[in-house]
Amino acid sequence: YLLDDCLSAVDSHVAQHIFHKCIKGLLRQKTVVLVTHKLELLSEADQIVFLRDRTVAYCGGFDGFRRLPDAYSALMRMFQEYKDEADDPDYAEDEQQTDEGATGETGGAAQMN
Repeated sequence: YLLDDCLSAVDSHVAQHIFHKCIKGLLRQKTVVLVTHKLELLSEADQIVFLRDRTVAYCGGFDGFRRLPDAYSALMRMFQEYKDEADDPDYAEDEQQTDEGATGETGGAAQMN
C-alpha cells in the first residue's frame, strides 16, 4: 500500500489512532509505504527513506537516522521541541496551527512491513 501523507488532514491524536489501529494494526501483514511529515511516527518505522532535494539522503533504520548530523538532527530537535510544547496544556490550543507538518524540499517515507 502507498499512503501519501494521509495523516496530514487530521490532528495529532486522530493521526496516532489511525496509525496504530489501521496502519500498524489492520495492515500489519502488508507492506506499507507511508509518505509523511509526522516525525513522531519515524521511531515506529521498519525503514526510513529520507529525501532531500529530490534525492535519497538516507535509507535505513531510526537509530541511524537519529545519529545523522546537520539537517537531520535539526529535524529531530524541532520534533522534540514540538513534542515538549504539545505536552504543555497551554500549548494545546495552538496545536492545529503547528501540526501542519514540514514544508520545503524535504520529506520522507516510512515503510512498515
